Amino acid sequence: MIFTILLLFPFVLFSNLDDDFKKGLDWTLELSKHIKILDEHPDLEKINYIGYSLASNLEDNNLYSFQIVDMKEANAFAIPGGFIFVTKGMLDLKLSDDGIAALLSHEIIHIKNQHSNKMEKRQTLLSALSNILLLGVLFGVKDDTPSQNLPPWWSVPDSQWDKYGTYETKKGNLIEGTIAFSIIFQELLMQGYSREYEMEADREGTYLMAKGGFSPQGIIELMEKLKRHYWEAPDLGYFRSHPYLEDRLELAKVRVSQLKEASKKEDVYSYRKKIQEKFYFLSIQEKDKDKKKILFKIAKNSCSKGILSLELNLKELQELEKNNLSKNVYERKFSEILERYEKVINKFQDDMEVQFTLKKVKSRYEEILKEKEECFPLFKNHFYDGFPSSEYLSSYYENYKDKEIDFLPFIFYGSNLIRLGEEEKGIEIFLNVYKKGEEEIKDKILEEISAYGKNFKNLKAIYSIYSSFNEDFIKLNFRFLFMERLKKIQSLSDLREFLDKFPKSDFYDIAFKKLEEEAEKNYVKGRAFKSVGDFQSALEIYNKILENAYDTKVAEKIREELKEGG
Repeated sequence: MIFTILLLFPFVLFSNLDDDFKKGLDWTLELSKHIKILDEHPDLEKINYIGYSLASNLEDNNLYSFQIVDMKEANAFAIPGGFIFVTKGMLDLKLSDDGIAALLSHEIIHIKNQHSNKMEKRQTLLSALSNILLLGVLFGVKDDTPSQNLPPWWSVPDSQWDKYGTYETKKGNLIEGTIAFSIIFQELLMQGYSREYEMEADREGTYLMAKGGFSPQGIIELMEKLKRHYWEAPDLGYFRSHPYLEDRLELAKVRVSQLKEASKKEDVYSYRKKIQEKFYFLSIQEKDKDKKKILFKIAKNSCSKGILSLELNLKELQELEKNNLSKNVYERKFSEILERYEKVINKFQDDMEVQFTLKKVKSRYEEILKEKEECFPLFKNHFYDGFPSSEYLSSYYENYKDKEIDFLPFIFYGSNLIRLGEEEKGIEIFLNVYKKGEEEIKDKILEEISAYGKNFKNLKAIYSIYSSFNEDFIKLNFRFLFMERLKKIQSLSDLREFLDKFPKSDFYDIAFKKLEEEAEKNYVKGRAFKSVGDFQSALEIYNKILENAYDTKVAEKIREELKEGG
C-alpha cells in the first residue's frame, strides 16, 4: 500500500547532509541499543506537535525530531543534527503544554545556536568526543567513569548491560537512567559546558515559546517542578559551570514578567508534512537497516495527518501482521494486531484526506476479527492436546480473555507467571477469571493463591489479592503477609509504586511511615558520604529520596540544605 503514493511526492536527494546530522544519527543508533525509544508512548504526538510548533518559527536548516526514551530521570537532552529526546520521567511530572514547550525550546536553542560546536573548539575533551557530542542536559550527575576519552558504552561488552539499563563502573551499579546522564554525558558536560550557554538557551527558549504561541509561564512551571524533584549540591564541580535551578528560576520570573501574552497558535501541519517527507526519503536512501528503522520511526511520528502519515502507519502495521501470520496458528496474537488497527483507524477517523484508504483499512480490520473468531475452537482444544507452550498460553489469554469459556488454561497460565516471578501479571489473570468463573473455577483460583501466596514478595500483588477477595481466610493471611513483607522492604521505589497505585488502601498510612523510615536511613547514608567528600554517592542517594519520597520530612530537610547552600 505504501508504494501507491510515492509518485505523489517529488523525490529529493539528501546526500549533502551536514556532519552534525550524520553524527547525531550515529549516536541515536548507539543510544537505542541500550535505552528503549518509546515509539508508542501516549504523549508522543503531543511532544511532536509542541516541538514542531516551536521549530516552525525558526529560519535555520536543522531537521528537528522529537523522541521519548524510557528513563526514570526527569530530563531532556539534544544531540547535534536536531535529535531531541525527552525522558519518560520528565513526562511523569505531568507538565502542561506550556511546561513542555519550555523544555523543548531550551533544547532547540542549544541546537540552533550550535553550542556543541562552539564548545568543541574550546575544550580538548569535547574535540575528542566530537563524533558523539551531547548537549542540553537540564540536570546532571558526575560519575567516576573510565579514564579513556571515550564514553564507556563505546567499548563495553553487551554482557555488562542488563535489562534494567545498569552498567558496572568503579563506583558499582548505577541507578537506572544514569547511563546516559552520568556515564556518557557528565564527563563531557562537567569539563566546561558553560553557564553562558545554559542561560542563553533559557533566555532565547523563552522568547521562542512565546513566538510559538505558548505562555512563557511554562519555564517557571518547569523549573519549579524540577526543583521539587531534584536536589543540587553546590559543592559538585558540575554546578560551577551550570546555573542552579534556583538561579535560573529567579531569572525566568524576571524575564517572563517583561514578555507580552503568547500569540495565537497557528496550524503547523504543512511544516510537519515537509519534515515527514524529508525523514521518509532519508529512510529510503539509508543503507544501514538499523538507521533506516530509526529514520522511518521519526518520519511516522513527525506528522499525524495526511496520506503519507497514514501509509507509514500502515507499512509498520503490515510488517507486524506479516510477522504474526508467519507464526504457528496457536501463537498468533490477533488481539495485538486488532488493537494497532483500532489505533490507526481512530487516529485518522476525522482526516478527510485519507477516507478512501481508511475504508480499506477498516475492511482489513473486519477480516482479521473474523479470522480471530474462526481460530477460537483451535485455541480452545489445543490446551488438551499436549503440554502447552508459554507462547500459546499468552496468545490464548490475550486473544480470548473476554470470552465466557473454559478458564482452566488461563489459571494454568497465571500459575506459570507467578512461578516465574511475574506476580502482578499472574494475579491480574486470576482476578479476571475469578470475576467470570463458576464456583468450581473460583475455588480452584483460591486454592492456587493459597498455595503460592506465602512466597509472594511484591506489595502491589499482595494487596491486590487482599483487596479483591472477600473470603476471611484470604483477608487474614494476606494482611499478615503484607505486614511481614513491609517490615523487610527497603526499596524506596517499590514503596512509592505501591502508594501511587493504591492511594486509598488500608495500608497507606503504615506504608508511608515505612517510606519515611527508609528515606531517613538513606539520608543518613547520604550525609555520611558527603562528610567524607564523596559527593557523587551523596547526590545519587538524595536524588533517589526526592524522586520517590518527595512528600516526606526527609525531602524537606534536603531542600532546606539546598537553600542554605549545602
